Amino acid sequence: KVFHYSTLIMRISAILATLPTLAAAGHSIFGSIADAVNATETVTGMVKDGWVDNWTDLSSTWAKYYSTPTSESEAISSGWTKVMGCEDGAPGSVYADGGDLGHMPFFSQSGSLVGLMLGFEDPGDSSKQAPFVEYATSSGTDFWAVTAHFADPDAGCSSGLTDYGDHRLWFANGDGSYLKAPLSQDDDALADIGYTGDACFVTMGRHYWKDVSPDASCETLYPIFLLYNSGDLNAFGIAMAHSDRPTEAETSKRFEHPGGSALTMFFDSGKMPSCLPDQGDLTTQHVYLTPSGLFHNYC
Repeated sequence: KVFHYSTLIMRISAILATLPTLAAAGHSIFGSIADAVNATETVTGMVKDGWVDNWTDLSSTWAKYYSTPTSESEAISSGWTKVMGCEDGAPGSVYADGGDLGHMPFFSQSGSLVGLMLGFEDPGDSSKQAPFVEYATSSGTDFWAVTAHFADPDAGCSSGLTDYGDHRLWFANGDGSYLKAPLSQDDDALADIGYTGDACFVTMGRHYWKDVSPDASCETLYPIFLLYNSGDLNAFGIAMAHSDRPTEAETSKRFEHPGGSALTMFFDSGKMPSCLPDQGDLTTQHVYLTPSGLFHNYC
C-alpha cells in the first residue's frame, strides 16, 4: 500500500494544531518515562552498546522510525552484512540491511558505532560532488553517499585509537575537510556555516537549512538539513529536489517522498525556495539520534 507522506504530514499537523493540550500531555507523560530510562543509563555511564553519551537511539524515516544497530555485534545479530571496510577506503566497517545502500552504519575496529552513510548508486549528476562522496563496496558496486561522523573521523580505522573524542556530527566533503554541525542551537554558530533556522514541525524539530532563499535553485540546494529540539542537535537528514534525483522506485524504504509543496511546513513564511512546489515528490530521509515518535521532538 502506497505511503502518502504529504497527506500524513498534513493530517498530523492538523491534529496537533487542534489538540495542543493532548499533545503536550502525551509529551509530558512519555517524556517522563524516557527521562527515567535515561536517568538509569546515566548511572552506568550513559553508554549504550558503544553509542555516545546523550544520543541513546538511532532510527530513520519520519512516521516509520526504522531502528538502526548501534554496535557491530547488534548489526550482525540483526542480520545486517558488512559491505565494505577500511581496506576498501571506507571510514570503518560499513554494514547494510539486505544490501540497502540508503542507510548504512559504520563501526570502529572495536565494534563501536562511529558514523552513518546515506547512499545511492546514482544520486543524479548534480549531486556527484560534496557533500556526497564516492565509494565502492567490497563486491565492486560504486555508489555516492552523505557520510556523517559521530566521532573522530580516524576512529573507524585506527585499531589503536581508544579515545574517540567528544561526540560530534561532522559531514565529510571527500577531500579531508568536514562540515561541522554545532551540537547546541546557537544561531550565530549555525550562521557561520550557512545555516538559518526555520519552522518547527512537531515530531521532527526545528529545521535548519543551508544557503536557502526564495530565489534559490532546486538544482543546487544543499541537501543536508539539521534538526534541533530543546536547544540541542538530535536529528538531521537529507532533502533532494534536483531534477535528476533518485525516484521512489530507485530508493529504499528508508527514504520519504513528500510533495514539494508539503515543505512549506518546514520553512518560515516567505523563506522557502519558490521552486519546491513545482518539483513533484522529493527524496528525503530523517535520521534521529534520540527517541523518536509522536511524543518526542517538540522543538
